[in-house]
Amino acid sequence: MPVAQATQIPVMVLAGVIVLLGLVLMIVFLMVAGAWFQARMCGVPLSVLDILGMKFRKVDFKAVLRALVLARQGGVTIPRRDLELAYLQGVDLQKVTLAMIEAKRQNREITFSETVEAELKNRPAEDEEAREDRPQRRKDERRSRRDER
Repeated sequence: MPVAQATQIPVMVLAGVIVLLGLVLMIVFLMVAGAWFQARMCGVPLSVLDILGMKFRKVDFKAVLRALVLARQGGVTIPRRDLELAYLQGVDLQKVTLAMIEAKRQNREITFSETVEAELKNRPAEDEEAREDRPQRRKDERRSRRDER
């Protein structure tokens, strides 16, 4: 094998790896591009990495984004991380965001964590059991859908 051809093989392999990596990155970006674009248009500071982080932590980034947009439009500032934690606790993000907006309109000083605690206290016992089963139920639903195929 001539020397020129021997040096072209590693270059071709490197070029293939770069193209493959580029395709993977493009697919990942396209998965979250809609949410990122919506956040930008609504003035919500949410980066692509924030969205990917939520996706990896199994947080519904669309629900968090809706709550952030709602809070911004209502003139309330709620940190993204607090919304993520509330979602993981099983809290209805829209409900607590609307409660924060209403508290602001009534000139009441209340923190987001107090609103989350109040929502957790006021939920019925059977609703709490359903929320605890939610991650397992989702896994079971996915398995049954896969089995049907």
